[in-house]
Amino acid sequence: MGEKESPPGEPLPSLIQRLHLPRGVALRAIGAALLAVLALVAIVTGLLGRQARRQAVALGEVVAARAAMRDADRRAAGLFADPPLGDELAAVAAHLPPETRLASAARDEAGALIIAIDSADPDALRQTLRADPWFAAFQERGQNIGEGGAIRVTFRRTR
Repeated sequence: MGEKESPPGEPLPSLIQRLHLPRGVALRAIGAALLAVLALVAIVTGLLGRQARRQAVALGEVVAARAAMRDADRRAAGLFADPPLGDELAAVAAHLPPETRLASAARDEAGALIIAIDSADPDALRQTLRADPWFAAFQERGQNIGEGGAIRVTFRRTR
């Protein structure tokens, strides 16, 4: 509108020429504007990075909480999937040879049944238990001296 067009073949006037600023002042103004843009980019990048770190920490907390809930659910399901300990102890007692004694019984952290049996002859005990299909899922975990000099053999039932 109010600008003059350049005659054909002549270069277009530069921004510096259009603003009628001395070349040094214009270059400093352009440099200052570039620095301001770079500073603004750095600030925005920093803010976005800080927000991303906060979101990553929050996401990590959510993932950890969900993993803990899944672990608790799995442990609870294992507890309820097993028959009550009293029923299992009655079954163990029914299958034990008469010369043995159930010394202890408990569940480990995975919910598996751990039993300790006192016997005067641990080899005969092992042989009797191997012959009984009900004890097929039990694995020996060790032996030591029990009460009254009897040998205490510990077993764990695998699932």
